[in-house]
Amino acid sequence: MFGIISQPALIDNIRNAMNTPTIGVLIFLVAWILLSVPFGVYPGQSLVFITQSYWKVLITFLLVIAYVSTMDDVGNLVWVYISSVGMLAIITILSAGFGRMEINADVYDANDTALQFLLALPFAVWKFKSLTGYKRLIALLIALILLIGIVKTDSRGGFLGLVAVVLVIMLQLKTLEKRSLFGIFFMLAMIGCGFLYLADAAYIERISTMLTPSQDYNTASSTGRLQIWDRGIQMMFMNPVLGVGVYNFMSAEGMIFAEIGARYQAAHNSFVQVGAELGIPGLVAFCLLIWRTLKNIRSLSAAEIISNKKITESKNLVATYSITGAITAFVVSGFFLSAAYITSLYFLLAMAVAIFSANHIHAKVIKQEKMFTEY
Repeated sequence: MFGIISQPALIDNIRNAMNTPTIGVLIFLVAWILLSVPFGVYPGQSLVFITQSYWKVLITFLLVIAYVSTMDDVGNLVWVYISSVGMLAIITILSAGFGRMEINADVYDANDTALQFLLALPFAVWKFKSLTGYKRLIALLIALILLIGIVKTDSRGGFLGLVAVVLVIMLQLKTLEKRSLFGIFFMLAMIGCGFLYLADAAYIERISTMLTPSQDYNTASSTGRLQIWDRGIQMMFMNPVLGVGVYNFMSAEGMIFAEIGARYQAAHNSFVQVGAELGIPGLVAFCLLIWRTLKNIRSLSAAEIISNKKITESKNLVATYSITGAITAFVVSGFFLSAAYITSLYFLLAMAVAIFSANHIHAKVIKQEKMFTEY
């Protein structure tokens, strides 16, 4: 933080980022999170979360918007991101024992691990599509490692997120390269074959249980996801304004629903988590933050397509397409995880803000240069 305060250029970057459309929503959400602390069912637990974890998430957000001011910066940061997640995937794969693969059972279980790899996958894919030479090969290797990592988690939520990411990338390719439907279906078939080759019988069996949801514990058991979501929604309407307090879902579930055998469980749904913990205003802000980010990013990519830019010529397309895929992965896989406050999500949001800010600054510079030339 001292590095940011001591450098006026970084302060200017943050000030420019504050003019982006999503910042106001994020500021409201952060303020609502802080406001929920003293009014929650367990204020001490909320305070511990804020002082030990959440402040680091916010610092990560600030660091990204402070140090990333051009599209070259964005490209460099993407390389750092996918390389680090790729190395994490390699270490996790090599150190995995029997059963479902996970980074760390205490912090990232198998489903959380799949989400981390999923969020980085679109960035690796679009780096591969936009580059040539050895960098293209490196991006391909990272994408394959991430794919293997996702499969090895045996995560059903990870599988659904992977399907969503693949479909988004296919639609982006269709828009960008005017591919035929036959070409799209052929690529999907090839990806499907690759997935079946990597997945073991246990994972295929886990995925097949989604075809018979009535027999799955998540629908049949009082400790399954559907019942937990129902209790979470009840909590939101019981505490519609400020919720039960940030990071208090587990405590509130056990306290409020103890009579029916609730067991202090996580929400297993990022949106239910936010609604229960922050109330209806917090849930609206959270959804609006994601929607406006996607909307702003889509407007930038649409402008590049209208200009007939190729993927190898446009840093904007690489970045915006990647973030669109990553946030889609979060929405789908995060629907089955308590992941509303993870660092990776705020990193993506910060990247989106930085990209929007960089384009705004670039457009302003071009306008000033044009005015100076005319003068």
